[in-house]
Amino acid sequence: MRWPWQVEAPLRPSQTHADSAQDSIGRPIAWLSGGLMVVSACAVAVALFYLRGEALHGGEKLTQSLVQVIEEQTGRSFQAVDQRLQLAASRLLVLQDEKRLDEHTARTMLREQLSSLPFVRAIWVLDAGGRIVFDSDLGNIGAKLTDREYFQIYQQRPSAGFHISTPVRSRSTGSWLISASRPLRAENGSFAGVIVAAVEPPYFDRLWRGVDLGGGGAIALFRRDGMLMMRSPMDDTAMGKAFPDLPLFSEQLPKSTQGVYQTTSVIDGRARMIAYRVIDPYPELVIYVGTPYDEVLAPWKRFATLTWLIWLAAAATVALLSALLYRYSQQRARTRLRFRQLAQAMPQIVFITDASGHMAFVNEQWTHVTGLPAEASLQGGWFTRVHPEDLERTAEDFRLAIESGQSLHNEHRLLCGDGTYRWQLARVIPNRDDAGRIVSWYGTSTDIDDLKQTEAALHAQTELLRMAGQLSRVGGWALELPEMHFLWSDEALLILEQPPDSAPTLASAIRLCTEQSQALATRVARECVESGTPFDVEVEMVTGTGRHIWVRSLGQAVRDGHGSIIRMQGALQDVTERVKAEHEVQAHLQTLQRAAEAAQAITQHHTLEAVMQEVAEQARSIIGAHQAVVSLTQGGDWSQGITALSLSDKYARQRHLIEPPNGSGIYAVVCETNRPLRLTQAELVAHPRWRGLGSYADKHPAMNGWLAVPLTARDGSNVGLLQLSDKYEGDFTRQDEYVVAELAELALIAIDNVNLLAQVQEFNSGLEEKIAQRTSELSRQEALLRALAEQAPYPIWTIDPEGNATFVSQAWYELFGGAPPDWHGTAWMGLVHPDDLPGMLEAWHGHRQTRTPHAGTRRLRTPDGSYRLMSYRVSPVLNDAGEEMFWVGIDVDITEIKATETALRLTNAELEAFSYSVSHDLRSPLTTVDGFSRLLLQELRGQESLKVQHYLARIQAGVDKMGHLIEGLLSLAHVTRQALQHEPVNLSAISTEILARLQSADRTRHVVFSVEPGLLVQGDSRLLQAVMENLLGNAWKFSARCSNAEISVGRLSPRGAFFVRDNGAGFDMAYADKLFGTFQRLHDVAEYAGTGIGLATVARVISRHGGRIWAESAPEQGATFFFTLPAAT
Repeated sequence: MRWPWQVEAPLRPSQTHADSAQDSIGRPIAWLSGGLMVVSACAVAVALFYLRGEALHGGEKLTQSLVQVIEEQTGRSFQAVDQRLQLAASRLLVLQDEKRLDEHTARTMLREQLSSLPFVRAIWVLDAGGRIVFDSDLGNIGAKLTDREYFQIYQQRPSAGFHISTPVRSRSTGSWLISASRPLRAENGSFAGVIVAAVEPPYFDRLWRGVDLGGGGAIALFRRDGMLMMRSPMDDTAMGKAFPDLPLFSEQLPKSTQGVYQTTSVIDGRARMIAYRVIDPYPELVIYVGTPYDEVLAPWKRFATLTWLIWLAAAATVALLSALLYRYSQQRARTRLRFRQLAQAMPQIVFITDASGHMAFVNEQWTHVTGLPAEASLQGGWFTRVHPEDLERTAEDFRLAIESGQSLHNEHRLLCGDGTYRWQLARVIPNRDDAGRIVSWYGTSTDIDDLKQTEAALHAQTELLRMAGQLSRVGGWALELPEMHFLWSDEALLILEQPPDSAPTLASAIRLCTEQSQALATRVARECVESGTPFDVEVEMVTGTGRHIWVRSLGQAVRDGHGSIIRMQGALQDVTERVKAEHEVQAHLQTLQRAAEAAQAITQHHTLEAVMQEVAEQARSIIGAHQAVVSLTQGGDWSQGITALSLSDKYARQRHLIEPPNGSGIYAVVCETNRPLRLTQAELVAHPRWRGLGSYADKHPAMNGWLAVPLTARDGSNVGLLQLSDKYEGDFTRQDEYVVAELAELALIAIDNVNLLAQVQEFNSGLEEKIAQRTSELSRQEALLRALAEQAPYPIWTIDPEGNATFVSQAWYELFGGAPPDWHGTAWMGLVHPDDLPGMLEAWHGHRQTRTPHAGTRRLRTPDGSYRLMSYRVSPVLNDAGEEMFWVGIDVDITEIKATETALRLTNAELEAFSYSVSHDLRSPLTTVDGFSRLLLQELRGQESLKVQHYLARIQAGVDKMGHLIEGLLSLAHVTRQALQHEPVNLSAISTEILARLQSADRTRHVVFSVEPGLLVQGDSRLLQAVMENLLGNAWKFSARCSNAEISVGRLSPRGAFFVRDNGAGFDMAYADKLFGTFQRLHDVAEYAGTGIGLATVARVISRHGGRIWAESAPEQGATFFFTLPAAT
């Protein structure tokens, strides 16, 4: 090649003369080259040995990461099984309590649990005797499995919980199964059975095969005793066998719960690198991952082979160069030939010019790159191949190099033989003689196109990282030590809204934090700088525009080779939105907590007005609004509606200005659509149905939003409205809407309970009155009775003393079919349900002896074969001599009433369960108040004033009273929730023991006791113990002021009611209807202590046993409590 401004000239002899002075150094360079080859060989060997260790270390890290992932995955799988077993056990108890537990409902529930566990084959339940009672599959009920490990483990270790058994082959499918089990406990904690899930190891085999461990990798799950539970790949010969002598159990696990070691498998004989890890939730299980040892070192072996080949090539090149230099010193002519050979072997284009730039030599790489012969270059063809955009710059660089005599580095694109341009790096240096004159130029042209492409890709990747930082709002920062030079990235500047030319320091960065966060930021920065402690904190900062944001900052120290900290670097991320979301969730949880506490207050009321007022007060308090209104309509007529109003102090003076909803305007929108409506202040004013505040708008404060929720009856019709307006802070939110909707549902439940109770009481009262009236008229107007009976809506009938029907009204025939004289004589008994007939006849014969009216219930068959539940009452008609003439009776269909009562009982059961939960939650804060009040009393001992003593005494008295109330509530709820254990109970023995205990506790009193012996009943001994303790405790308490107190326990007749009688304070029977209500008291607390829950507990226990309780008393004449219970069997 020649420069563009020069013409061809032959290579002058002087250009080679300058190289002759270098001939004498050939031999030392040859020796030096040999030494370098030896040293480089040693260095390569050391480096390869080090890299081998790194390869093994990397394999260990990878295997440890895989075993951690698989351990977490396996642990979560067994946790899922455990949770589903616990959930299934709870659902079994619920079905049992609801009387719906049978084989079909249990199988349906078990299959529901099974649907969310793809790796579980089946779920079944064993009773305490080891027999299958419920199963998700068909055909296994009744099978006895007492020999299975999952049953025997709980016989051997009754306290055992979740257990994973040895894998066994399925008898039906032949596949391997692992049983995971959990015991079922009775209420007293005794063993009641086992619930078992069959886990399929092939599922985990398929899952683990997706993990790339190479051709000979293995994953296994062991028990701590060496039992192989699962393995991938599956090996049927090893499944279910114990390998306690493996190094894993004899050497590794005793030292650590996780680790890595190398061993040869006893199953398939493969050498592997093993990483093991104990499953955290189940320490009896160990997971291990084995990577073939050969495959761990395979990349290193390939790299070592390639490295030695490269070294050999490099050594050969050096040896060749050394030989050329040696020969160059011996023979000048041969040196040029060797130089040409070396140049031809170089991967770059090598060229030589004379001092003026005329091309004298170019190697064959030129032809390989450009596709042109070397002569084209010698004749000036180089610059014809340079890209037009680079030609002028390249020519100028070469010209300046020749003029200045300086080395040249130039990058340009060169046209290659395939027609593409590739980047070349041309390096040219001058060759000077002893006098310093340039005698020639040596140059190379290296292909750097791949390097250029890599730089472009790196630049693009850097840009992508910058964009990712912008998208995720993540910025970086660094602090250079010891200069304390602080810098941060562009994204950090954007997050903190700082000017681009700002020069921050560590102090100025910390000052951006709020006062509450500065101390934390200062501490973690100091600890990181001084001791290298990394940190990950969240702080509140103020941006350059004054905006408050939350920032998560991470930092760590960077050390030099001596371990000294030279730099602190990290990243920061804007997490303002997440922090705000967490605060909103916390606020919503607090609102839900207050709503739960409000439920107890709402359900305590027994009148419609009190319930509505409590709902209004609780809704306004929970949501935080100035106004709350609850409205009920009467058949859609708002003029007859009932309204409850709750106002804050803000509206105290405007109470007379608040008008109740009239069902029109914006209220009608909610009632018509039966959907909640939530509006801001601006939306409310702009709403077309909003009629404003009318004539008093100038006196009414502006309302900050409006929220209304409809009250919807069970049939879907609208019965009213619950609305809130003028929120304390901000607008009403969707969470507020959800909470108010729940309060509306709770209000409807409480209102339905009040209405149902009133209906039942009214109906029963009317029924008794009608029966008594007709019974008294029967003896005087038999003819009139027959005429009226034919028109009566209820069946009326008469029977003679032998039980033969003599008259049946028309209503009887309409209900049960037939026509007169059907059902006369004893034919009517054929309509009575076979289970009810013996008890009905026995009760009637008993009342024949006493000639007293008798009432009861029975089931009678209708023409379609169904049975109706009838409430009947029969009374004797006596002549003047008191002799029995006949009996007259009436039947009332109470089937629907009983269904209503059942619904009421279910609703009350839900409320009792809720009260039980709330009472439990009240204990903790109450204990805190009691503890701190006592600590405060101790702290102030010796210096407190009388007023402080009084206040503390009142606090502790209130705590004691509240504690007794909570204990009462818990006891009341426990009575309702506890399952009955029927057994013979001796009330005489229980009463004698209780009275003796009361007397021994207060020997100053003289009380005469009388307990009738042989009072045996059938029931739950614990609950009946509570009944007698409450009744006898009340008798003891209310007879305390009698000088000659008497307490007696007995029975009216061998089959009559039991009674507890005292001659104490007594009570007015006008208040008897309140006697058995919760928190109802007939005496002041100052006179007689108590919580008002004892008799409510007694009534519920008696009711659960199918009995009833009533009382007779008069002030200062004592009281007698009567109750009935099933006879002992």
